[in-house]
Amino acid sequence: MPTPRYSPDCNPIEQGFAKLKAALRRAAPRTFDDVVIATGKAMATITAQDARNFFQDAGYLVPAQHL
Repeated sequence: MPTPRYSPDCNPIEQGFAKLKAALRRAAPRTFDDVVIATGKAMATITAQDARNFFQDAGYLVPAQHL
């Protein structure tokens, strides 16, 4: 069965968002300022290797290179 026109499985950004949201849930910020700080920290947890893996998991061919 073909994948639908839009499938989260084929979009690497969805895995990045999932990791970001998980980090925000763990931080459990309660004020706007805390959300801003927690978002910055959560974004910093997504490494170049994570991004590479997101693309590979989505089926993209990723050339071998050092990050």
